[in-house]
Amino acid sequence: AGANARAEVGLRLAAAEHWFWFLRDRRNEGSIWFDRVLARNPATSASTKANRAKVLCGAGFLANWRRDLERATFLSEEGLALFRELGDERGIGWALNNLAWVANHQEDYSRGRKLGEESAALLRKTGDKGNLIWSLNALGDAALRQRDYERAADFYQEALALSREIEDITSTAWLLPDVSQVFQFQGEYERAIPLLEESLILLRQLNSKTGIPYTLAHLGQVALHQGDYEKAVALCEESLSLFREMGYTESIHWPLDLLGVAACRQGEYERAAAFFKESLVSNRRFGYRQGTAENLAGLGAVAASQGQLEPAVRLFGAAEALLSAVGTDLGPADREQYDHCVASVRAQLDEATFATAWAEGRAMTREQAIDYASGLAVNSQQVTRSAQPLSPRRAPRREFGGLTPRERQVATLVAQGKSNREIAEELVLSERTVENHVGNILSKLDFGSRAQIAASAVEKGLGKSTP
Repeated sequence: AGANARAEVGLRLAAAEHWFWFLRDRRNEGSIWFDRVLARNPATSASTKANRAKVLCGAGFLANWRRDLERATFLSEEGLALFRELGDERGIGWALNNLAWVANHQEDYSRGRKLGEESAALLRKTGDKGNLIWSLNALGDAALRQRDYERAADFYQEALALSREIEDITSTAWLLPDVSQVFQFQGEYERAIPLLEESLILLRQLNSKTGIPYTLAHLGQVALHQGDYEKAVALCEESLSLFREMGYTESIHWPLDLLGVAACRQGEYERAAAFFKESLVSNRRFGYRQGTAENLAGLGAVAASQGQLEPAVRLFGAAEALLSAVGTDLGPADREQYDHCVASVRAQLDEATFATAWAEGRAMTREQAIDYASGLAVNSQQVTRSAQPLSPRRAPRREFGGLTPRERQVATLVAQGKSNREIAEELVLSERTVENHVGNILSKLDFGSRAQIAASAVEKGLGKSTP
């Protein structure tokens, strides 16, 4: 009886501790502690089974975050079996949520969505808003990767609303970057930035060393797509440094890839290749197929810049094969750059040569593609940005005085005589955001009035309709 009582106390105390370890960025230490508790305290009664199931799911949660997906699956499935035996629907929902995230991290988004829906239904039924937030988050992640942006936004927004309702600052801080992703994918960067800035403030208040570098990488990605390479590099370097400091090697692939893109767009091809290749090492280790595809696409662009056209095509073909296997795609802005680069290379080769190299790339296994990309030789030649061909996105920015697509939309509406309030209503922005856009336009074009903006927009052909 004494041993059973001690086991029950040990499991009950451990059952509530997974958030303690997560919030303090001590996932490895927490996992070791959970394993010891589980080994020493078998389930011998209904109450110890319930607490053991909670500990199993808590340990599975931490293993998931460490990307030890085999361990996360084993722990979560054992917890799920105990919860089913006990008829605990809330616990079943929690365990299914763990497994939904495992599926997402394995890039099996259809399975992730199915498990997430099962989890969310049970957590709604039992009124567990805290765990429902994370089921909705898993559903949003799966929908986003499947390019179902409307449903992704619905899932993320519901999760964020719930986190604010129950005043869960941690969940709010982590969800804000996810909501911003939908805006990023739609090119609505001015709507993504305030969400990321709020997230960064909250994460710093929480002293979350895990969350901060993720949000910094998001901000770096936004700056990259806005063409502010200096800012993008600074943010991504800070993100990478924090990930390295924490020993989170499973996460460094993302800022490394962004740094590679920034270097490539500035003509620093040797640096770009180094970043992409280091990112490949991380993606290979943790089995990230989409990340690998992004690296291959980046190295294909580097090869193209060096005049290595057939190797570039093989890398592009290998990237496409991986994306098809996962059932996902590059983000819209990245896809636009990629398609432009592929088209440019294709125009320089005869169709038979292009088709052969493309087929060779698509036929490569992931390991073969990684080995091929890792062996790409790059010289130290740096091409100035002015000498690089402009992508479809960058060409109009230069033509219209460096204005972003959103600033050009605002300039168009100014030329139509609309007030800031009317522009805000049409573009679904805050009036303050429109004021900022108008100020940026005046600054970039060195103008002093809205009338000058209107005259310039008409002169550039922007005055009739929103581009």
